[in-house]
Amino acid sequence: MDAHTWKSDVSSYPDLDGQTAFGPVYTYEYNTRQAYGKTITAWTANDPLNATWWHHVTEGRHLCALCYPN
Repeated sequence: MDAHTWKSDVSSYPDLDGQTAFGPVYTYEYNTRQAYGKTITAWTANDPLNATWWHHVTEGRHLCALCYPN
């Protein structure tokens, strides 16, 4: 189970008013497990991205600043 993040430029939404030929454009941003799970070894790909997982993420970021550069 993964979570994927997509983004859309909301400042372009007013251009969509009054027409129905096209909608907003979404672009892929990242896979949450791949982006933040680098230091989590006790979690499998089938485990949920729940509060416990995010706790491990924050602990890993604290302990491994080099794994998550700014």
